[in-house]
Amino acid sequence: MREVYGALDADLPILAAIGMRTCFDVAAILLGVEGDLPFTKKLDELVQRKKIGGVDKDRLALLVDAGSASVHRGWKPKPKELDTLAEILEHFVFEAFVAPSRRGRLDADAKKLEGNVPSRKRKIVKDGAKAP
Repeated sequence: MREVYGALDADLPILAAIGMRTCFDVAAILLGVEGDLPFTKKLDELVQRKKIGGVDKDRLALLVDAGSASVHRGWKPKPKELDTLAEILEHFVFEAFVAPSRRGRLDADAKKLEGNVPSRKRKIVKDGAKAP
């Protein structure tokens, strides 16, 4: 990702698009998908493993196609197109790697907090009965 951002900062749109496709490829492998599969099969496998949904699959297929167009046909995406591709990649990486880690940490922290929150005391009214 760092190299993709470097390519974006250096105004190297073709390299940035190729790098985004490569980032997806590496991320899919990190998620347990076999590296030798074609991109379409990697996307199918990610859906099957419930790492992405159908909308994500379509977006990532577009990202892969854009990267392939840059690597094989020299397609030079415009700045807005690069922004969209970067957003697609960032969303995927966040949902696949960051969000699960945060959820796990938040669940653990909430469990610890649960025992530290004092319970609510019920008021006693004059006749000795508990207030609702």
